[in-house]
Amino acid sequence: MLRFQFALLTLPACASAVLAQAPVVEIKQDVSAVGVAWSADGKRLASAWQDGMIRITEFPSGKEIAKLTIGVPVTGLVFSADGKILGLKSGAKDGPLMVWDVATQKKLRELSYQGYLCNQLAFSPDGQNFVAAGPGDHMVWQHIKGSGYGSRMANVPEGSSAAVAPNGSITAWCNPQGSVQLHHVDQRKHLHMKIGPTRAIAFSPDASLLAAASTDKTIRLLSVPGGGEVRKFERLREPANLLHFSGNGKVLAAASAGDPVVRLWDVATARQRRRLAATSAGVRALALSPDGLTLALASGNRVYLWNVSTRDLGKLGEPVALSATEMKTAWHDLASKDQAHVESAFRKLATAQDHALEFFKKQVRAIAVPFVDKKAVQKWLSELDNPAFALRQRASKELAKLGELIQPDLEKYLASKPSLEGSRRAHKLLERLHDPELTPDRLRCLETIEILEILHTPQARTLLEEIAQDGLIKQIRIAAQEALERLKRPTAKKAGA
Repeated sequence: MLRFQFALLTLPACASAVLAQAPVVEIKQDVSAVGVAWSADGKRLASAWQDGMIRITEFPSGKEIAKLTIGVPVTGLVFSADGKILGLKSGAKDGPLMVWDVATQKKLRELSYQGYLCNQLAFSPDGQNFVAAGPGDHMVWQHIKGSGYGSRMANVPEGSSAAVAPNGSITAWCNPQGSVQLHHVDQRKHLHMKIGPTRAIAFSPDASLLAAASTDKTIRLLSVPGGGEVRKFERLREPANLLHFSGNGKVLAAASAGDPVVRLWDVATARQRRRLAATSAGVRALALSPDGLTLALASGNRVYLWNVSTRDLGKLGEPVALSATEMKTAWHDLASKDQAHVESAFRKLATAQDHALEFFKKQVRAIAVPFVDKKAVQKWLSELDNPAFALRQRASKELAKLGELIQPDLEKYLASKPSLEGSRRAHKLLERLHDPELTPDRLRCLETIEILEILHTPQARTLLEEIAQDGLIKQIRIAAQEALERLKRPTAKKAGA
């Protein structure tokens, strides 16, 4: 193991996918988003971009209030506890650590040391120590006093992961087999844990717990430093590679490289809180707000801020009958871009309880089990290579509306070896099925499934079972199946119980 002591290098200052609702804020640029970080008060979000810019956005207004010109992409960023400075890890490999002043948008200090790749970052509560960790290495930079220390391991196995406690008290790195090395910053002592095959790790805010994403598609919550299992989070489709706790420690978010769904759990109960359908670009980075109510996702050339508050409706009381007009209005508002309208409609329909079930059944079946005119489908397929461009376009458009409902028809059509143009259009339609559009109607169905799960009455459960069995839209069918699985758990309770 290599160890070093270093002095502060001061540089001159220079200028600088399933949640059924629309994002609260959307930040879009012409380049890819590579990182996100919240201030401790939850009023600001820092987003890092491939062009070397850091944008500071006010929340919830979405107004950009500062822009830091770093010059190179960063691989990690974090606010100090008082929100006045940003700590950054720059460069794709062993670029320097940097500290920037948010108010003046100027760089304060920089530290370079060859070979260190650590990009998991935290400040100590007093802002004196800037702590960084990476697979096989860690650094503690006392950036104000001008000193620090670090260590680096040689021959680190590929697939290793690292974490640093949000309060900067502990760093950790873990090899793929689950051997964890902990470094306690204050005592400068090392401890070891054995936790089993692991893809990613993350500390709770007080560093008393370590979340470990296992290769068996679970996330285990372990005590630190003992390593005893406290709780387990399940129902991932593949091992997670991104983990993040909310600042209050109540919520854990996880994402996987090949799973289009980001999942959130209540830490105290291990109950899945929400599911968010990510975009086809995948999730590059994620961060929960300190209160756990908002999730920031970096995906493609956008940063999305989603409301992920759990819908704790409390005791619903006696069912409230709604008029046909009230039902239709609430149903329409479930897919509103105005979050207040969504929440109001959700509560209104949930309060109706079993009075709304027949309405739900009619609406959801019309979307999830629609009538498909097979003669029309065959006609449109035959027109995919029509000499008239307008007819080819119309055929593609009409077939696209049916989505995965016509997947077998498209596959059969391709098996018949159509013309080059017909084959090209059919393949394009099939490719779209891998990331089907989350239409307003699908949003409403997913919200309805959540209402049925909250109600947890025999009648609501029966409707969930029908959707899970009969639904032709995979996205809706799987959501109903997952709701039923959660209701099987002993902790599941009827709303208002």
